[in-house]
Amino acid sequence: MRELMVWVALFLLLEGVHAVPIDAASGGDARLVGDDPNAYASTLNAELTFENPRSPSGWGSLDLSASPQRDEVRVDVVLGTPTVARRFTCGTLAVVIDGAGESVSASEVGTPMSGGHFDAVTARLTIDHVRRMVSARDVALEVCGERFDLRATDRTRLEDFVRRFDDLATNDGPSLPFPPPELGPEHEWPIHDPAFFGGPPTPS
Repeated sequence: MRELMVWVALFLLLEGVHAVPIDAASGGDARLVGDDPNAYASTLNAELTFENPRSPSGWGSLDLSASPQRDEVRVDVVLGTPTVARRFTCGTLAVVIDGAGESVSASEVGTPMSGGHFDAVTARLTIDHVRRMVSARDVALEVCGERFDLRATDRTRLEDFVRRFDDLATNDGPSLPFPPPELGPEHEWPIHDPAFFGGPPTPS
């Protein structure tokens, strides 16, 4: 299902791939942070578009998605850019924050387009990666020998994503442990009120 959503997002992006120029002088901002009502509940998305002089179209994109109420750590990213030919096939993405690099597994999700290729990979990061990107001095993403430097002015846009993620993430503490069913009913919690399921046991 997630792969289908990624392909749909890429299709919508490619519909206007030549119509999204980056005007650095005017501070062009093609980002969107918010809940996605078309996906499952509490999905948070952010679209960060940045300058990429090596691209025929002059831009690249970093799209983030998360479901903080379901997973308090995971952030999925799609890093892509219009290119002349397909290159992002190495299977890894390196996140370099203040000189310290960390490689994560990545899957190619690029697609051919008129006059070239939209090269892209998807990978799983954590909210800690994104949080450190916001406050770091230097941040770069490297995929298959190509380096994308994310300027501080671009990265400040991720502050909204981190803030919304933290607002939506919930932690109600550890769940009540339940004994394995093979021990028999005599070992179950003596909870008499079904509406209070998951709370502390009620003495019998």
